[in-house]
Amino acid sequence: MPENVNLIGIITKIKSLHDFMKRDVVAHWAKGAVLSL
Repeated sequence: MPENVNLIGIITKIKSLHDFMKRDVVAHWAKGAVLSL
């Protein structure tokens, strides 16, 4: 049971990290688009 909880924690961390990176990429792209205007 403990390793199952650990796996869920790891998946949650990876998912939140992926969401953060996606947001960062979008922010970076938006900044680049604004600077190129």
